[in-house]
Amino acid sequence: MKKVDQVLKKNRRVLKRLFNPKNEKKLFEKEMMLKQGFEFDYHTHIIITKTYSNEFTFCYDYGYRAVEKDRYQIIKSF
Repeated sequence: MKKVDQVLKKNRRVLKRLFNPKNEKKLFEKEMMLKQGFEFDYHTHIIITKTYSNEFTFCYDYGYRAVEKDRYQIIKSF
């Protein structure tokens, strides 16, 4: 349990560090996220939006979605 919690918190820190509220459309390469220690297998929940059926994967209050192959958009919880 402790290991999982540590990974989730690290994932949240990575997403928070990359997130830029002034440029929410910016895309991030998967490789760059992995180099910062992000682990894609760990997340807290998934939300599918009603408007565009986008699937966002969250680590607490920061989430991401695949926009292109190996490129992700990061958002803060809405």
